[in-house]
Amino acid sequence: VIIASDATGDPDFNFGDLANVMRKARIDMGVKINIDLEKLRQDEDSEETELHYAVGTIEYPDAPEGILVYIKSSITGDEPEDLLAYKRKNPTFPDQSTADQFFDEAQFESYRELGYLIGREVFSENNS
Repeated sequence: VIIASDATGDPDFNFGDLANVMRKARIDMGVKINIDLEKLRQDEDSEETELHYAVGTIEYPDAPEGILVYIKSSITGDEPEDLLAYKRKNPTFPDQSTADQFFDEAQFESYRELGYLIGREVFSENNS
């Protein structure tokens, strides 16, 4: 089982870093990653996703199949009001540029809480 958390700046949800890993794994090691990202794609109007994660399979050439849990910083609309309010005030959240490394309290707490909520969702007993 591989757990990958993608918190890169990817405001258009192009999944470029994941695509790069998939390509390199296939070319360099003959490993094929199969994953359906449809529930992670943003709705064009709301910019919300259905889920914060996707689960795929990893096909190794000479080993048993593996599992990939891919987690993406995203907003589903089910978050508490303080996170949704932060998003309204800061439309690029949770894909703000990392050029500014000095997060203020609201920004730090919003990312921390979002990560906590996503972790609880991904690893809840309902998703076993």
